[in-house]
Amino acid sequence: LPCLRLLMDESIDISSGIQYNASVLLSILKDPRSTEILLKAMELFPLRYSKIRENLIYALGSIREKKAVKSIAQVLEDREEISPSPGLRDENSLPLLEQKKEALWSLGKIGLESIAHLSTLIRYAEHPSEKLKTCLAWALGEIGNAQKENLGGVSADIVISLLNLLKTRNRQTFEETVSALKKIDIPEFTHSLYLYNIG
Repeated sequence: LPCLRLLMDESIDISSGIQYNASVLLSILKDPRSTEILLKAMELFPLRYSKIRENLIYALGSIREKKAVKSIAQVLEDREEISPSPGLRDENSLPLLEQKKEALWSLGKIGLESIAHLSTLIRYAEHPSEKLKTCLAWALGEIGNAQKENLGGVSADIVISLLNLLKTRNRQTFEETVSALKKIDIPEFTHSLYLYNIG
């Protein structure tokens, strides 16, 4: 409760680091009772407060909060760069890469409810960042597995995106993609494909 109060106290100067430290503690605690305030904080803190927002996204994903899916998916729909605001230090005007990475992990943790934003997710199969593609592969494996367990099948978009990710020459992305395909029970099919990293 003290962390939630400090996080939302607009009378405290953001440069004090108090809100950041409160968000770190909340991401460690992963307490479902903090959900409503974490969601409000996502609206309160603009994109430029990247580190605070990463912690909020991580906490909501770790709680597996279904109500957070829309708010987290919005991060993936935002533009790549954040313009600096007057009076802010340079480190506050960072690319959204880390927030997007955390958003992909969190949507994967939440699972089935993330299907509603599948079209946003699969766009990241074409993203230039291998880090984001690796996170995407993991998330699609988790979401596909949840879909299969709950609905008896896997969306074709998930399978197609994972097959496209198999074409990567990045080892980490490739391995995460193969692992995701195993989660949705498509390993036999992958053995019949010609792949760069098959060894």
